[in-house]
Amino acid sequence: MTRPRLILFRGTGEPLHGGMLGPLTHGLPAGVDVVEAAYRAEIPPLGTQPLPASVAQGRRMAVDLDRHGPWVGAGYSLGAYLLGHAVAADHLQNCLGVVLLADPLRDRRQVSNNGVGRDRWGIAGERWVPGRVRSYAIPDDPITALSRSNPMRFVSDLVTGRRQPFGGLWPAGAGASAVWRYAATGRHTAYGVERMPGDHRTYVEAARDDVLAMLS
Repeated sequence: MTRPRLILFRGTGEPLHGGMLGPLTHGLPAGVDVVEAAYRAEIPPLGTQPLPASVAQGRRMAVDLDRHGPWVGAGYSLGAYLLGHAVAADHLQNCLGVVLLADPLRDRRQVSNNGVGRDRWGIAGERWVPGRVRSYAIPDDPITALSRSNPMRFVSDLVTGRRQPFGGLWPAGAGASAVWRYAATGRHTAYGVERMPGDHRTYVEAARDDVLAMLS
């Protein structure tokens, strides 16, 4: 019987090897191959390729890799964005499950850790990912847990080309606060060091446990 592969989709600007998803490869069962999807993980100014092109390239790679047998996928940030899209829309036949960290399109109903309210979802909008899915979000990471009326959604639409409905008035200073949390406090990059609410594990450690369960 062919063992499933573990296919990793890294975040924006991360190196091909290592990065946030690197620890997911530790302690894998014998015979499991790790594939690090070599798409251009770029969003200007971190690279020159616009987000839609990076997502399209990553999705094509997921479809191609799916043809070669069973696999489990994991994605962080931009990698979670495209991997969730691929599972939702590209009719992958051999994907056994996915683990998403900091998904910019996280549906408010898909979160695998405590502390994230239903009034927060991905900065780029929402899309439901079917099948076996684990999705992790730091409660105040604005990339994956943003309030509906935050003006960062408008900035996101300029980057993604998507259109999100806005409700109510934008709270004064909310956009600046979210930008500050992302750029200055590292909320979007704390998944490997911060423990989940009510859990002794970090988000990455929980993701690794999920990967091992899906591969077994």
